[in-house]
Amino acid sequence: MMDRRNALRLIAAGGAVATLAPGAGWSAEQASGPARRCVVGCARGADGRDRAVVTDIEGRVLMDIVLPDRGHGPSVSPDGRTAMVPARRPGRFAAILDLDAMRLADMLETPDGRHFMGHGVFSPDGRHWVATENDHVRGRGMLSVWDVKSRKRVAEYETDGIGPHEILLDPGGGSVTVANGGILTDRDDRPREKLNIPTMKPNMRRISLADGAVMAGASLSADMHKVSLRHIDMAPDGTVLVAGQDQGPVGMDMPLLFVWPADGGALRTIELPLTKTRALVQYCGSVALDRTGRIGATASPRGGVAMFVDVESGAFLGQLRAPDGCGLARDTRVDGGFFLSSGTGRLDAVRVDAEGTLRREAVSGPNPTTAMWDNHLGAFG
Repeated sequence: MMDRRNALRLIAAGGAVATLAPGAGWSAEQASGPARRCVVGCARGADGRDRAVVTDIEGRVLMDIVLPDRGHGPSVSPDGRTAMVPARRPGRFAAILDLDAMRLADMLETPDGRHFMGHGVFSPDGRHWVATENDHVRGRGMLSVWDVKSRKRVAEYETDGIGPHEILLDPGGGSVTVANGGILTDRDDRPREKLNIPTMKPNMRRISLADGAVMAGASLSADMHKVSLRHIDMAPDGTVLVAGQDQGPVGMDMPLLFVWPADGGALRTIELPLTKTRALVQYCGSVALDRTGRIGATASPRGGVAMFVDVESGAFLGQLRAPDGCGLARDTRVDGGFFLSSGTGRLDAVRVDAEGTLRREAVSGPNPTTAMWDNHLGAFG
């Protein structure tokens, strides 16, 4: 755990092993501000240390910040100038990254009895950051609201579930959608141990940022209660693609992809061919929608595959081999565009059309900074 003193010491020291200058041909103006086209994620370097990394789409490392432990899901502010990187559960730190100066700006830390759950989201004006947390004393999911400028924790709300994980801002900006994974974990004496698999109850919730009220919710049928709903992405109209991780016995072949309609109705199952469901090995590590919201992607590091679907029809569009592949982010500049990273250190740009034609182009390969990409990516610029 990083205390405030050590965090400030890291910041004073620059917090970085290497912050590389932009590549040849880049002007100072091009190298700063939200016009850059980049991805941000966590990685493990060749030296074995965990870090937060920003790279451009030419594969040049622009920021390399050493973290006190593994980070998880980065979130980028609406203006593209700030990123937050919370710890992988049950960590207590969140790194604030200045994307203009390409430096570590500060660290947040949860109060005693709380852990970050790996994801957060900015408010529409970028003034606040909302993170999923676990209250491991009372065994309940929480949202914490932080003032980005003052670094102060200004509010908190219950998530109406256990084990909240990914969180997204709804289109109107006044509420968030949360995937409550349903798994009780993170007690101090049993870190990361899953304590309630026989009785777990995952759910989806839409929660007001004004008062914490639950505005909508959905759950899976009782026979699928061991499918932990963990990762989500949202289409422009508010439709949510949901990816699960099956905690049940091997061989049950439970579906892992679902659609939650924008009106908050029932979850709709995407029925993949049985061979494709089995290829995911009961585990979707991330999920993303393209900028149109019509094409969805999920990646399974256990299965070594990334799969693509038509969200409306549920049709399977195709797959790519991706050993230890997990990180996914939409490419906001092209329909059917995604970025895909893997634990082998590879970062790819992927294009998918409605007929399922897949094109893949390597952005970068393993290097001393990103010898192993971690689970999630964020794209900006």
